[in-house]
Amino acid sequence: MKSRYIDVISALTLFSLGFYTYMTALTRTWMVPGIDGPYYVVQVNYLLSHGVLKYQDPPFVFYVFSLITLVIGNPFLGVKIGVSLLTALASIPVFLLFKQLTGSRFAGLTASLVFLLAPQTFRLLGDFMKNSSGLLWLNLYLYLLHACLEKGRWRFQIFAIASLVLTALTHILDYSVALLYTFLIAFLAIASKLKIKNIALPISASVLSLILFFSIPAVVGGDVFKGVSFIVDLIEQDYSKIGLLKNEWFILSWCAAVALFLYSIIAYLRKEKSKSIISFASAFVILALNLPLLPRNWLFRFQLMTPVPMSHAFGFLTGGFKEKMHEIAALLLAVGIIGVLALPAFYSVRPSISEEAYMELKHVVEDVLPSLSGDSCLVIPNPRIRYWVETLEEEVFRKPSCTMPILIIETRAKPPPIKGKIIYRGKFIIAITPH
Repeated sequence: MKSRYIDVISALTLFSLGFYTYMTALTRTWMVPGIDGPYYVVQVNYLLSHGVLKYQDPPFVFYVFSLITLVIGNPFLGVKIGVSLLTALASIPVFLLFKQLTGSRFAGLTASLVFLLAPQTFRLLGDFMKNSSGLLWLNLYLYLLHACLEKGRWRFQIFAIASLVLTALTHILDYSVALLYTFLIAFLAIASKLKIKNIALPISASVLSLILFFSIPAVVGGDVFKGVSFIVDLIEQDYSKIGLLKNEWFILSWCAAVALFLYSIIAYLRKEKSKSIISFASAFVILALNLPLLPRNWLFRFQLMTPVPMSHAFGFLTGGFKEKMHEIAALLLAVGIIGVLALPAFYSVRPSISEEAYMELKHVVEDVLPSLSGDSCLVIPNPRIRYWVETLEEEVFRKPSCTMPILIIETRAKPPPIKGKIIYRGKFIIAITPH
């Protein structure tokens, strides 16, 4: 009873630390971070006003953000609380998985802290909020998949399927990693002569869900076809231009992969089949996510998923010690290594435009546009600017669709090949009415 109480306190502490850290990173300004940050505000506003999403996308996370926005009344803050809440909660299944795998609370704490503080996690938090939020369901799925493998209870398999579905309804890359883990663990379980029926339902759900999403892509916002695009880009890429993106990320990731491979061999020799399977699968996943042969635009996105398997490496490492003092030392070393790499990522969480630029956009929308006569509309080809304007005005177009379009471009952008009248010139933006 005392041990369970300590586990609950540990899990709540991890969540609180993660939530506080993420909110600190996100609330250094009232604006939302990243190129896609305002996109989430636009989707939330439209969902609350019209009951549907403005842009086709996996829907689950937007319902969560909208519910929070309804409670607090501020979509900018609602999005920040939502992504911080879901990403911080994702540390709890990691803690439970490694407490279950190794029997060590310190191993669970180490794995969770590495996951929470990894530089890639901060990049996801600031630039890819759906992806970051989906880590909760991915980590929960992996915990339940291991529980199925160990105990074979039907309820665990049902819960695992629910987690897999929520993963798919949140982000396609989280779902893809979940599928990769599923098929790897299934193959390794068969090779290790474990009862494959213990994970029969999650395996079946993985296959059937893939068929369903290709048959009805709207269920996941059409994102399933990104997998096809990846395969095409992989085939057509110029392999003479391959290379590393962030050397320190690659070095740490590949070291973690080697450690996991070695641990899987040791665990197998010790007849600890579950540990061997999870560690080998995680090693393979790390290598797959950090393979230099991948197209560079995809490699960057895949790298950001590394905290999931990398946290497993640190968890197994800490859980391998017998003495508590050694476990504590391993925990502190892991947090120190990750913390040094995380600091630059923490401070990189910022909006794609300045507050002053946003005020200029607001002036054009609220003051300049209403003062014009005739059928006018806003035309903004650049999505980085367009999403910000859409937080102020619902009807914004990529191409002219009215008799008097108002083209908004950045002052630093290349002037468009059109003749027109400048109706507003600010420090950051220019508004033009074409002749």
